Amino acid sequence: MARSSKSIFNQRAAEKLRSPDDLDKYVRVANPSMWVVLVACAALLVGLLAWGVFGAVTTSVSAAGVSVDGQVMCFLPANDSMKVQVGDEANVNGEHMTVSDIAALPVSRDEADEILQNDYLLNALVTGDWTYKISFEGDEVSFQDGIPLNVSITTERIAPITLVLGGNA
Repeated sequence: MARSSKSIFNQRAAEKLRSPDDLDKYVRVANPSMWVVLVACAALLVGLLAWGVFGAVTTSVSAAGVSVDGQVMCFLPANDSMKVQVGDEANVNGEHMTVSDIAALPVSRDEADEILQNDYLLNALVTGDWTYKISFEGDEVSFQDGIPLNVSITTERIAPITLVLGGNA
């Protein structure tokens, strides 16, 4: 087989490749919309990192409460009351309060009826035969006696970065 003297490349294309005239021209690697997407992704990552370090994942116990003679209280079953500690933060009808007392012994429905002195409140607040009385205190918070209140007690607050790292961060 004889080799042909003809090049397999087009002569004009080969000349353009050898010419250094286009070396100083701007070559666009990414268009502006890609930069917007890149900046948005970076902002999302920075936001997630900030939330992971400074944010919190909370665990809470919810119940119905009531004010009796100015004392705000609720009744929790044993498994929920074991999660609550004196000093835990509570949200009672939108007001910030803290747990001031947890009964050492459970109260029966009859004992809760003596405290509440109202069948409606007894059925609204006491869910089982034996419950623990939880009392709250707050700064100049006053609720109308005998009206059911929404209570949410924050029992645990964890920084999300701790969940990722698996230790105490």
